[in-house]
Amino acid sequence: MTFFKRLRREQKLEATKPDEEAIAKAQALISQGHAIEDSGNLEEARKIYESAISLAPTYWSGHLNLGNVARIQANHEEAIRCYRLAAELAPGEAKTHLNLGNALMDARRPSEAASSYQRATELKSDWSAGWLGYASAIAPTDPSKAEASLRKAIDLDPINDRAIARLAIHLANSGRTDEAISITDSALELIPGSYPLLINKAIYCAASGDPEGAADAYRRALEIQPDNWETWSVYLFASNFLPGVSAHDLTQEHNRFGERISRIIPSQPPEKIGALHRILKIAYLSPDFRSHPVANFVIPVLRHHDRSRVEIHCFQLNRESDAITAQLKSLAQFWHEAFDLTDTQLDQRIRDNGIDILIDLAGHTTGNRLAVLARKPARLQVGWLGYLCTTGLDTMDYRLCDPITDPPGTALGHEKLLHLPSTQWCYEPLRALPEVEQPPCIRNGHLTLGSFNQGNKIHPELLHHWGVLLQRIPNSRIRFVGIRQARLKRSILEAFSERGIAEDRIDVMGHLSTTEYLASFGTVDIALDTHPYSGATTTCDTLIMGVPVVTAMGERGISRSTASILSACGLSDWIAPSLDSLAETILARTSDVEALAALRKNLDRKSTRLNSSH
Repeated sequence: MTFFKRLRREQKLEATKPDEEAIAKAQALISQGHAIEDSGNLEEARKIYESAISLAPTYWSGHLNLGNVARIQANHEEAIRCYRLAAELAPGEAKTHLNLGNALMDARRPSEAASSYQRATELKSDWSAGWLGYASAIAPTDPSKAEASLRKAIDLDPINDRAIARLAIHLANSGRTDEAISITDSALELIPGSYPLLINKAIYCAASGDPEGAADAYRRALEIQPDNWETWSVYLFASNFLPGVSAHDLTQEHNRFGERISRIIPSQPPEKIGALHRILKIAYLSPDFRSHPVANFVIPVLRHHDRSRVEIHCFQLNRESDAITAQLKSLAQFWHEAFDLTDTQLDQRIRDNGIDILIDLAGHTTGNRLAVLARKPARLQVGWLGYLCTTGLDTMDYRLCDPITDPPGTALGHEKLLHLPSTQWCYEPLRALPEVEQPPCIRNGHLTLGSFNQGNKIHPELLHHWGVLLQRIPNSRIRFVGIRQARLKRSILEAFSERGIAEDRIDVMGHLSTTEYLASFGTVDIALDTHPYSGATTTCDTLIMGVPVVTAMGERGISRSTASILSACGLSDWIAPSLDSLAETILARTSDVEALAALRKNLDRKSTRLNSSH
């Protein structure tokens, strides 16, 4: 029985009247605990708070502070128990309800948290923190009320940077991105050292095609919270978009992350076993088991596993489910809904299932659970697909790759490289496709280039090279598909205008439906791959719709994914040695319009080679 449970049973807290002398002694101990806690000695602080509770078991502050230690240590259930008891003992103290709400949010229980936050605002209506917490808890279910609560929090405390940052996120998620950016920039002028505002700044810079600005904002945030491993992870992901960063330097940054997280989260590898005389247990871990690019590559792999030799587990980290989730679920023998599990709980779930090989599909992308992988819950841990770089974790054993993305002899991070013979991509379209059309240049009389990748992959240096393309290829046009941010659209038009390229040669299209997206391939002759963050799913979509893709070979693995796909499809002549040679590569491939039309008809068949490369 835990200290907490034993104490509650033996003392019968609800029936005991507080003793003033005991409370005074407990308060002195709690003050001592605060000093020790501030020094970083959490275990010693815990013992002191427990001593204070032994002296005055019905004094709420002791339980509150014990809960604070538990929360810092990510022991969510213990924190909830402590805070709930504090709230029972002092129902009129707003702080107890606020802290309980925070712990419930940590444990991913927003509906319960909302009730606690609401009670805190009832007790102390002028407390900005209560309104902020309430807004965070209800945002997914009642966005309008959440926005009103956030504005209430800011009215009460105009320099509450957490509330301002949360409001900006809310506005951005509602499509009011320019307003979100304006609020963030204005607040940073007043609070330049604000961690949450710097994080927002980084996100908006990334989405606007400013990877340097994003990386700088993340670095400034890490100066404030150097051990925040989640920020480190987002910063590393953003660093992949930076032009001019070497593979060596990027690897070193990842290794520094790994060193930090290993100090925060010690690994506990499972016991080693000898030769297996049973079915091998393989698990896939992903926040993207839904309508997401990852599914295009995972579904064919799951379908072709030999069930007589392997047992397939999937750990779903995404809360939202759809038809693709159902399809994935049908292909796994064991499906684990893990989105509500804490890191400790997920770690234990993987161990309880005796997973031999855990394949992480996220790396440093959104929704990752690297804190779980750092614990080493499986005997072998492998990275694949979602992140073409090292994680920096010494608990990751291997990374699946291919000879193009990671040439043999490449040393990147702690993971050993497992080279698949041709390509690491195994693509399958997840939707019905329209008929492939003839190259539009036949009817238009000019070449139309196209970009189908996400806007965060488009930056000034890349636009410079694409501007050179339009200058080198007479009467050519360029079409951007799926540019959501108004600021990025303006940047694109300004970049071409500076090179003297008329606006009527530039077409920037916003968000498209799936049907519109697929139809847009029929309006483009040649697709342009992004650099340094190359395409994967987009490249496959483009090829299967009959549109050839031109790419520039980069140094890093993330800059070579399209090159890997093109090589596997027998289209290596569409790989340019560098960005400076894109024009020569395109002109050489488009000089014969009939040959281009023939290639377009055959591309969808060529792309099926990706399904047979494994």
